[in-house]
Amino acid sequence: MTSEYRLLEVEWLQKMWRPDSFFKNAKQVTFQTMTIPNHYVWLYKSKSILYMVKLTLTLSCAMNYAIYPHDVQECKLQMESLSHTTEDLIFEWDPDVPLVVDDNIELPQFDLVNNRTADCSQVYSTVI
Repeated sequence: MTSEYRLLEVEWLQKMWRPDSFFKNAKQVTFQTMTIPNHYVWLYKSKSILYMVKLTLTLSCAMNYAIYPHDVQECKLQMESLSHTTEDLIFEWDPDVPLVVDDNIELPQFDLVNNRTADCSQVYSTVI
């Protein structure tokens, strides 16, 4: 490799392990495709791999308008793994990648005032 990384062909994805991630509060998820699927895999000289896929999400968020118009609503993007624990897999948001908010949000009277990341690990009971 002559540079710090190499962009691998999409066919590599068929042979690679990927986390079984899903968005807990998604009503709809669309994989973006142009002329080819919008998945990318970078192999770095350090032997690390970066996998990126572009998605469009429609989220379901409970709103409470009891003190409207003096309220603040929060809509979280909740990402989980179906079969892995935090000992196996930890999702991290790259702080250098900006959060992109579509200009066509259906409630234009609201403003996005903050975005942040946090650990939302949960313990689920497996006892029946």
